[in-house]
Amino acid sequence: MEVVDNRVLLLLESAEAGGEIDVIRAEQALERAKDRLHHRKEQNVDVARAESALARAANRLKVAQRPSI
Repeated sequence: MEVVDNRVLLLLESAEAGGEIDVIRAEQALERAKDRLHHRKEQNVDVARAESALARAANRLKVAQRPSI
């Protein structure tokens, strides 16, 4: 993020408005990621990928719950 003269520059890989988020799908993704991390010893799990998926799903749900501007 860069702020210059009342202007903000954001460089993002992706962005979604809260109203665009499929909450059910995000909840399912969150549960899948939690399940993968919980069973990582029994299964061959890419922990970094599962943690990233967990964080992404949690963030999508957080954004979906925010009131629209």
